[in-house]
Parts: sequence; C-alpha cells; structure tokens
Amino acid sequence: MPVIAVGGLTAEIAEDALEDGTADFVSFGRPVIADPHFVKKIKEDREDEINECIRCNEDVSRKSSYTNI
Repeated sequence: MPVIAVGGLTAEIAEDALEDGTADFVSFGRPVIADPHFVKKIKEDREDEINECIRCNEDVSRKSSYTNI
C-alpha cells in the first residue's frame, strides 16, 4: 500500500523519507503557500533560498474568514 507523508515536512525531511522508503509520496500544503516556488527551488538545488513556513497559522485564520492568503 502506498504511503503519503504529510504535515510539517521540509525539503530535507521529504527527500530522506523518499530515499529510505519511509514514504512513497510526499505532500506539501503550507510550504507552497509560504513559497510558491518551493518545488522549483528544490528541482534547481536552491533549497537555501526557500522561504519556509513558520507555522504561524496566518493561512488558517485567513481561510476561515474567506480572505486571500
């Protein structure tokens, strides 16, 4: 059965999970909100330029009030 890792993943953690077989897929939500170019930066080996999610829940409060993130 395929396993999808979610929640609080960084690029490094996701890569480790895929490489060691802990997960078959990874899913990113907030990291892509924090940095819309998240995946592109990983592909281009520019992880040091990623604006990481600081888990402030600003996106959650805006979502519940129906305002743009």
